[in-house]
Amino acid sequence: MKFALSRWCALILPLLVANPIYAGVSNSELTNLATQLNKKMGFPIMVDRVTRADPVYVDGSGAFTYPYTLIGISPSPNDFDQQIAPSVRTGACKNANSIFMLKKDVVLAYRYSQTDGRHLGTVRVTRRDCGF
Repeated sequence: MKFALSRWCALILPLLVANPIYAGVSNSELTNLATQLNKKMGFPIMVDRVTRADPVYVDGSGAFTYPYTLIGISPSPNDFDQQIAPSVRTGACKNANSIFMLKKDVVLAYRYSQTDGRHLGTVRVTRRDCGF
């Protein structure tokens, strides 16, 4: 997990900083960022023993979306709402890359699914969620 996350952090921030267009970001600019990131990261990658990060994309609402697939576990909707979602939100608000994007008014979406494609839930994070 540490290798995958450090690799992720080392790649995304330079992409953002190298592209000053990400202030008042358009969907096409975010889509370009997603394409660059997907090429550099080589998704899918295992983040930990039960979580696979899949290729990022910009959803229909313009949110920069990080899709994850949970492997070998089946959390209930209650588990997702009470355990996973708060943890994801807290992590996004502490992560330098996420903070950089949120301060540019980019909405981040963390979409979780099962290996069979069943959608478990999506955590949307905005700058307001993080208090800035």
